[in-house]
Amino acid sequence: MADRHTLSANDWLFRALLAVIVLAPLPLAANRPWAWSLLCLLVGALCLGWGWLALSGRARPGMDFKRLLPVAIPVVAALAWAFIQSLPFVPGPLAHPIWAEAAAALPPPAPLPTISPDPELTRVAIMRTLAYGAVFLLAAQLGRNRERARLGLRVLAWTVLAYCAYGLAMNVLEIERVLWLKKWAYVGDATGTFVSRNAFGSLAGVG
Repeated sequence: MADRHTLSANDWLFRALLAVIVLAPLPLAANRPWAWSLLCLLVGALCLGWGWLALSGRARPGMDFKRLLPVAIPVVAALAWAFIQSLPFVPGPLAHPIWAEAAAALPPPAPLPTISPDPELTRVAIMRTLAYGAVFLLAAQLGRNRERARLGLRVLAWTVLAYCAYGLAMNVLEIERVLWLKKWAYVGDATGTFVSRNAFGSLAGVG
């Protein structure tokens, strides 16, 4: 950074990334279609913004992309295989048996068989995984600066503390709600803004 009062393009992008990460657990842990779609949209916009600023010379990459290849190659291979499983153009023996049962039970035209029993859900999982990978990429590129890394650590620590305080307060006060929704699972347990106590415990452990 140029000085204490001047924020670079990378600084602004990192703060925007932190804002997305901080708010992601709020809408039921971003585990509903509208919430994870919004999360993917915001992360995608940040990636496009960072790419445009990097190409225009206004933002500097934090590390050479070659250093990320050992991580990127297996992730891309797994996502490519997942995408293939969602395509209808697969040999019959590879198709999931549920499609043969559907063809026998439903009137024609029969649904096109895929390896995945639910190709739409498979593509959603690919989209979400890409968003999580993009968060890692942005953090790796923007978080190598010492001051940004220190800021990120502080923000995440205070954020998790706030979510945990909320969850514990709701539990102590015996308010069986997840935000404005009445609990339908894990009644009596602290879940914060999450539906699952295990997911909430994972967030608390990270913090």
